Amino acid sequence: MPSFRETSLKKEAASGYVSPLLHPNAKQLKASKSNASLVKRFAIGTKQKLVRRSSLYKLVFFLSVVGLSLCWLTNWLSPHESKGNSSYSNPSVRPKSHPMITQIKPPNEGLPQQSPGRADRERETRTPPVAQPNPDNPNAVVVVVGGGLAGCAAAIEAAERGARVIVLEKEPRLGGNSAKATSGINGWGTDAQVGEGIRDKGKYFERDTYLSGRNGHCQAGLVAMLSVKSADAVRWLTRWGIVLTRLTQLGGHRCKRTHRVPDREDGTPVPVGFTIMRGLETHLRGELQDLVKVETTARLSRLVYESVVLPTGERARVIRGVEYHRTTPNAGEEKFQVATNAVVLATGGFANDHTTTSLLHEYAPNLLNFPTTNGVWATGDGVKAARELGAELVDMDKVQLHPTGMINPKDPQAKTLFLGPEALRGSGGILLNKKGERFVNELGLRSVVSQAIIAQGDEYPNSQGRRFAYCVLNKDAMELFGKGALEFYWKKMGLFHFVENVHDLAELIGCEESTLLQTLRHYNDLSSSNGTCRLTGKNVFPCVLGPHGPFYVTHVTPSIHYTMGGCLISPSAEILRVDPTNPSGGPRPILGLFGAGEVTGGVHGGNRLGGNSLLECVVFGRIAGERAAQAALEVLPAQDPGSFRGNPATTSASWTRGRAQLLLPDGLTSGEVGTRPDRGYQLVITLPSPFHTSGLALLQPLVVRPASPGSGALPPFRGVPLTLPEELGTVSIPLPSPTPPGEAAPAWVYALQPGDEVELQAGPIEAPIHTLHNRLSQLNKESGTNLVIIAAAPERVNPMLQLLRASLLHPLREKLDNVRLLYATKEITEMSHLGILNDLCRERVECLFALDNPPPKWTEEVEMDESTVKTILSSAADPNQSIIVVLTQQAEKIKMLKQILMEKRFEEGISSFIIT
Repeated sequence: MPSFRETSLKKEAASGYVSPLLHPNAKQLKASKSNASLVKRFAIGTKQKLVRRSSLYKLVFFLSVVGLSLCWLTNWLSPHESKGNSSYSNPSVRPKSHPMITQIKPPNEGLPQQSPGRADRERETRTPPVAQPNPDNPNAVVVVVGGGLAGCAAAIEAAERGARVIVLEKEPRLGGNSAKATSGINGWGTDAQVGEGIRDKGKYFERDTYLSGRNGHCQAGLVAMLSVKSADAVRWLTRWGIVLTRLTQLGGHRCKRTHRVPDREDGTPVPVGFTIMRGLETHLRGELQDLVKVETTARLSRLVYESVVLPTGERARVIRGVEYHRTTPNAGEEKFQVATNAVVLATGGFANDHTTTSLLHEYAPNLLNFPTTNGVWATGDGVKAARELGAELVDMDKVQLHPTGMINPKDPQAKTLFLGPEALRGSGGILLNKKGERFVNELGLRSVVSQAIIAQGDEYPNSQGRRFAYCVLNKDAMELFGKGALEFYWKKMGLFHFVENVHDLAELIGCEESTLLQTLRHYNDLSSSNGTCRLTGKNVFPCVLGPHGPFYVTHVTPSIHYTMGGCLISPSAEILRVDPTNPSGGPRPILGLFGAGEVTGGVHGGNRLGGNSLLECVVFGRIAGERAAQAALEVLPAQDPGSFRGNPATTSASWTRGRAQLLLPDGLTSGEVGTRPDRGYQLVITLPSPFHTSGLALLQPLVVRPASPGSGALPPFRGVPLTLPEELGTVSIPLPSPTPPGEAAPAWVYALQPGDEVELQAGPIEAPIHTLHNRLSQLNKESGTNLVIIAAAPERVNPMLQLLRASLLHPLREKLDNVRLLYATKEITEMSHLGILNDLCRERVECLFALDNPPPKWTEEVEMDESTVKTILSSAADPNQSIIVVLTQQAEKIKMLKQILMEKRFEEGISSFIIT
């Protein structure tokens, strides 16, 4: 295969410019006129042209909305059985002369109207910024693989930061499962909640997310980012004219926080996922058309990467490009490559791949016979490609069953089912078994409701053993759900039955009428009095439902809906990998590779909370797009073959900006900072790009101050990072507990929310640290000198943590044979960052912990007496090079250490530093 440069030069000779789109076959490229025109349309360096919306566009769009609204509904809900069907439109239904996804329209046209007051609050009035290419690096290209909500959010964010963007979508249209979403998008603290008097907080949202995700890996940093950015995600969508003011309470939520689009005045439902995707695609193909190139029928083949060695000696992988196949008009395929160092994977999950080589077969074979609500595109392409690069996969066996996949009586064995929206139960629908009895809290978690249906053991006839239940709505529940929406499922799709009374309902179910009547009377009493059901624990009742008809009934069965597992990401949306050969262990980013949406893992844990999927796509899609643009736009220094170096981010003469996140001890949410005695917080700051280093020297502090207006009077914070100077993308600074006050960082540090901007500067190196730094640089194994470092103040913990970590990596690792730590305090609550220290001790550091007042079951040292000190210092008699670190805050212990060091037996071959 030709190199990227060789292919690029061939295209340059043919078209007169260097394209980011590279074809490995020059002859095929020359023969392909469509590719040549694509190159011209996407030529880098052309002047930006904004699409001017004319009155003709407005008229065409308005007539299209009126005439095709029913077709839209059929389309966004349809379970696509054949490959190539659009996630938006079915060509056999919609005339090709009206491709709605390419029409330019005003942001508000075709959407339900609201009162000016609410609409003004929910919609940003400012015009979206006009994106321009970055003049410093006009050839920077970001490739986004996947054209659903996460992919489109990433593409918009990257383009608005000046990067060229190529979106690769394997289907003929954009949208994916996002366009089929009906439940809504979660958000707390929004104008819609305020307007309805709903008092919601981040700690409630996070608690609900953790509760739903039990038995999985809900990463605290990811959940906190999802929570804090939720209201902003809803506001961001309003930029494209998407009105999200209808609130509903889904199962597993403490209150109403799921936002949907209101029905039109005639009762016609407005599908939230389709509406969101229509708005974003309009922006991509309109205002951003000169920066964003959308390639459809483009199937990801592999990620092109290079293995490199970092300055720390660790191995890493760097993205160099993307290879994909594109379907030709004659049903053939062409292979392409895009040269780039920034790729966003937004390819979705693997819930509709039932083949024997699928991820579903590999990780959850017990679910292979279940139907799915996913489109045919959900085959795990991105997860498979990232795994080839060593991406860390988490929760791959955690596959969500949605309890209400709607069985089609005409095709009860169909593999793909219509999703019965969460709002069926959220509007007051109840679930009955074949005996006519309720058996579960309908507003419970999806996993709980699904298992309850399966446990009933009722099989739908001729369905190959599918367990099912009856979902029953009365008139009040139907109106809350939306008359137009229910009539679509009922009259258009034939998925609902209509019965007039209890007698007819009992006949439909096949149960005793007396049993059914008793069930409905009991539920009528509960729902009218807002009581608590002793059987199911249900205590929230959206409407009163009793024995008075009419009733609307559908058959529902648990169906594969969502795959919680995927590529582990950082809060900066970097896809992480674990290389067991790296001395420091732990996950590290695949440089230049980012992820968002269902392709990722670590957000939802064991079970996704309803409404968090669209939210995750927006929050992490935007973050991924921003970080990918920063990576693509960064001009890197000259690299030696097989190595990778970044640019320094800070100096002592100027300030630079980064984004902060306070990482908390496991099990805490952002609302609990300072309320528990855990010690071990970390301030993690993302640098200006993923390819930046801190610019600091070893043991040099970083000065951090808030970047918000009016914060100049707040005291800056200074701390030595745990991360090493050569590490890329982020700086992590261990923090003391907020209590006691005398030891804490400034209060504003503990009040930081994920994504808050801060300003950074390289701090001064104090004289004792400077002397120690010089001594470290002189270490060599030939000297046979041992180094004893005594850190005698709380703020000295950080430099020692960094030093211990540096001993694991290049260049200190090659200079040392032995690293020991003695950490002594009076109480265990005075020991900070034990989690970090335990990780270090598992690697190379030999650790001793000593307490004057040990708690029950303590098995380490008791008191730091002379015997304990001599044990840790015994390596001074060893001719091999070693570092010994003693951490203590007690003056009498320091005095004892000095005396021991002065003894003749430890006199020779010891270089000691006491830092107070």
